[in-house]
Amino acid sequence: MTPIFDAESHAYKTPDGMPLVSVTQALVSVGAIDSRWFDEQSAWRGTCVHECCRLWDLGKLKESSVDPAALGYLDSWREWCHRTGFKPTRVEQPTYHPQYLYGGTPDADNEEMDVDRKTGACADWHALQLALYSNFHPNARARRRIIVRLQPNGKPITVEHTQKYAFNLSVGLSAVTVARWKREK
Repeated sequence: MTPIFDAESHAYKTPDGMPLVSVTQALVSVGAIDSRWFDEQSAWRGTCVHECCRLWDLGKLKESSVDPAALGYLDSWREWCHRTGFKPTRVEQPTYHPQYLYGGTPDADNEEMDVDRKTGACADWHALQLALYSNFHPNARARRRIIVRLQPNGKPITVEHTQKYAFNLSVGLSAVTVARWKREK
């Protein structure tokens, strides 16, 4: 389902205006994401690389516009897509869950998998993030949940989260509940 999404504040609302907790807010609120490691450089890298990949996925990337510092990461994404045959049907589309009242913007997905691109190290919380993203879809348990770690050398690293979907979803939904409780108290 499509929420109202304010990109500047990264805030999600239901179509009738009810505020939603974002996947990231939920995971930060319970300490699953340690944001001490995020700095200005990593934020720039993540934003720049994600935008290049998004435009490439949509067939709108002007190669001459790619910052040279982002090129290897973009090449990682292209290599992974070429090697796996992945073709996203949705790219960076804000979504929300009407029952559990959380929103998120998965990087890329299609009929069978949810794929999240990372430019930093892999972390345990990625399994929770992907479980919550998969939960946006019918038959979520059967979906493949994949992290593609994009690297400056153009060689992607793939981490597929195949185990403990129900447990990871339960923990993720608990984080959503805690974040909502903190906001409403």
